[in-house]
Amino acid sequence: MATTTVYVDILSRLLGIPVPTITTYIQRLREDETIFRRGKQGPGAIEPTAAEIANLLIALCATPSTGRRAPNPLDVVRTARAAIRLTGGAFSSRLGEDIAHFAFARAETFGEALEALIADMRDGTYAEWKGDDYPRATVRFLDHGGRIFVNLQRQNGPMSFVVFRNDDGDFGGPCLNQIAELDLFALEAVGQAMRSIVPAPA
Repeated sequence: MATTTVYVDILSRLLGIPVPTITTYIQRLREDETIFRRGKQGPGAIEPTAAEIANLLIALCATPSTGRRAPNPLDVVRTARAAIRLTGGAFSSRLGEDIAHFAFARAETFGEALEALIADMRDGTYAEWKGDDYPRATVRFLDHGGRIFVNLQRQNGPMSFVVFRNDDGDFGGPCLNQIAELDLFALEAVGQAMRSIVPAPA
């Protein structure tokens, strides 16, 4: 079983965020147990769900600093999760045929999309698509999660470019970084730490 501590170690190592900082964000998220459940240490430790890990990643990447003027990370997580995939206009999303079978391709909100990407990594879909390549696979958070861009592209393959937007996401105030980029190798490590999803029998 992968406990919260396992994921904290993975994210600290791959994102370069100190463990105490990640722990602080988890404590803030646990103020709402629909976002991240409370747990115990030792035998009572919980195994976080994909949704909870997705919420933690959003908080770490999209939330401004934890100063007095910073918005509540819970509000940022809710806003980013609710961001809708854009299908028209100047920033219309474009999905390549090579990822049409991904669970990610069917997501309508960013919350659904991030959880679906984790599922694609847990069941081997992402690894099969990636092969031996090191793909361009990133999530970019702008405006504290008000605008989110997901890029997926293998070497010499089609570019998939998916945009999510929530007009309620401009919180202003101090920020750890105006644009935060999450390389999906970190998400892949999270997926590998989770229990594999066993495909349903045919």
